[in-house]
Amino acid sequence: MIESEKIHKIRSLIKKQNLVVILTHANPDGDAIGSSLALGLYLKKLKIPVNIIIPDSVSYTHLRAHETVLDLVCRL
Repeated sequence: MIESEKIHKIRSLIKKQNLVVILTHANPDGDAIGSSLALGLYLKKLKIPVNIIIPDSVSYTHLRAHETVLDLVCRL
C-alpha cells in the first residue's frame, strides 16, 4: 500500500503541471481505457487540463452498446 505521505507528494507534483497527458498502451483493453478515464476525471476535478491519448483502434465489446471511447473522452 502506498503511504499517505507519498500520495500527498504525487498529488502536489501533479497539481503544479499545466497539462497532463495520459497515454494508454497499444491495443488498449477495458482496464486501460477505464483507468485512463478515471484518472482524467480526477485531474479535471483538480482543475488540471488533461489530454487522453488512445493510440490504437479499440474493440468496443467491453463498452455499452450506445457508447464509444470518443463519447466517453468528450465527456471529460
